[in-house]
Amino acid sequence: MLDKLNGQVADVTIPGGAFDKNTKVGWKLNGTGTSYVNGSAAPIQGITGVTVRTTKTFGQVKFTIRGKNSAYPVAVGETPLAATLVLDPPFAETGQCVATTFAPASCKFNPSGATATCK
Repeated sequence: MLDKLNGQVADVTIPGGAFDKNTKVGWKLNGTGTSYVNGSAAPIQGITGVTVRTTKTFGQVKFTIRGKNSAYPVAVGETPLAATLVLDPPFAETGQCVATTFAPASCKFNPSGATATCK
């Protein structure tokens, strides 16, 4: 994730692997897409979940990244944010990646400024 000055906010690699009921970590497949769940006491750089869903438009995906109890330094004036999702890390050699820049008006901060939601 980058801020408007291309300053890195986060760079996280989520490991592959099926969901493990004992550790509460891994990927789940459902009818609408896949979800990475990290319900352990040690999320990866604060990331507790990732959801990747296909859309009605061929070749497009929708993704959500959730994190908590970590610092992702971005302030209200540092939007728009940009995100890159690589589905075949680390270099997207098969072209399975998406990059997007969220328009400034599409990123909303909660009243305390602690949470940003971009659509």
